[in-house]
Amino acid sequence: ILQNITEIGRCAKAYCEHTARSVPTLSDAVLTLIEMGFNVDTLPVYAKRSQRMVITARK
Repeated sequence: ILQNITEIGRCAKAYCEHTARSVPTLSDAVLTLIEMGFNVDTLPVYAKRSQRMVITARK
């Protein structure tokens, strides 16, 4: 899983830099997921599932 997350970050960063930006956007991440073969239309249903795990950032 860590390799997938790293790959998503790397590819999103590449899309971002290709368009002369320094901060990736949600669109960059979505394009990356599509390129990796994910069906992004299923993400909202997956995100709303009852047994999901939420990870929060530290303060």
